[in-house]
Amino acid sequence: MWIWHRLLNISWTEHKKNDEVLRTVETRRELMDTVKTRQKRWLGHLLQHGSLVRTVLEGRLPGKKGRGRPKEMLLSWLLETSDKDMDYSQLKELAQEQARWRRWQTKTCL
Repeated sequence: MWIWHRLLNISWTEHKKNDEVLRTVETRRELMDTVKTRQKRWLGHLLQHGSLVRTVLEGRLPGKKGRGRPKEMLLSWLLETSDKDMDYSQLKELAQEQARWRRWQTKTCL
């Protein structure tokens, strides 16, 4: 954000909010979109191929369940942002078909 302040010659004493500066340069924050897109690509890669990471991701490790509050599931953010009626098993099926996965990925990232 500092780069926009610098290019527009906005002093720190002006106390302009970041949203105001973004509106001035007519752009928006793209970092979170980039992060979500890359996470979805990584997830699609994991779900298409069986691996130890997929096993950990699904939480199927042998042994006793830990005490205390359950850990936040790595996929919880994805299931919240995706279609509300989609669960993990449907997401896995979707990842098996690359063309459908890519269409879904681009639709939800925009």
